[in-house]
Amino acid sequence: MTRGNPYAAPESPSEYEDEPEYAAGPDRLGQALVALPVLAAVPTYVLPLDMVEWVSVVMVIGCFVLASIDAQRLRISWAPTLLILVLWLLGYPYWLHRRARHGTLRFLPLGLAAMMVWGIAVGVRIL
Repeated sequence: MTRGNPYAAPESPSEYEDEPEYAAGPDRLGQALVALPVLAAVPTYVLPLDMVEWVSVVMVIGCFVLASIDAQRLRISWAPTLLILVLWLLGYPYWLHRRARHGTLRFLPLGLAAMMVWGIAVGVRIL
């Protein structure tokens, strides 16, 4: 008894019922991931320098939490999100690129721009 090609595409739409519904509407997690560094850059101009460090730590932890929720929603291994927590400058753009490979909107260019906004705001404040 042969079952056909196991690598063939599903024949009926009913086989797609287990798929996440990330394509049906705006990508709120992606938007939040991009907005978080920009929102973290705003208080750097008004807070004391010690508080700027804490805002940055909260921003990195927030990006990690949002990416972990995103990984669970997209059914991707959450292990790459640890890179965000350990090394944000590499992990954040990597996660934005990786999530786009799974059918979500491409937020990598906006994410890189958000990183530059945050980096300039913190850099100007430190110097």
